[in-house]
Amino acid sequence: MTENLVEEVETETEGQSAYIPNQMWIEKRKEYLNFISELRKSKKSDRLETLKKLRDLHLMFIESVDAWGNWLNNVHVISLFPKEEIDKIFLEYADYVEKYIKLDIKATSIVEAYRQKEPFFKTLDKTPAYMV
Repeated sequence: MTENLVEEVETETEGQSAYIPNQMWIEKRKEYLNFISELRKSKKSDRLETLKKLRDLHLMFIESVDAWGNWLNNVHVISLFPKEEIDKIFLEYADYVEKYIKLDIKATSIVEAYRQKEPFFKTLDKTPAYMV
């Protein structure tokens, strides 16, 4: 995958601005949105297929979150944002993080409830649910 990305950048950047990688990033996010839409449409799936879809979504999410972290730690990128835009992004991002943390609590509670029913897991009571 990396080799193809390098070839695409080399091909598309000849005589163009250095911001093409950002445009490629945006196009990849649009592909992800289409992929997510297709995942939602595929109603018939067994448990493992659904888990694979969840894993795919998680990998997309992690990739994006990691990139956001890189931006936030790069003063050269962050300095490009006007204060008003940073304020708007902050509020929207806070909403996303809050929603995600609520989902995390819900999922962890479900795992813990099932764990308490299973004799094997009852012996691991001192092990946090995220480690089992």
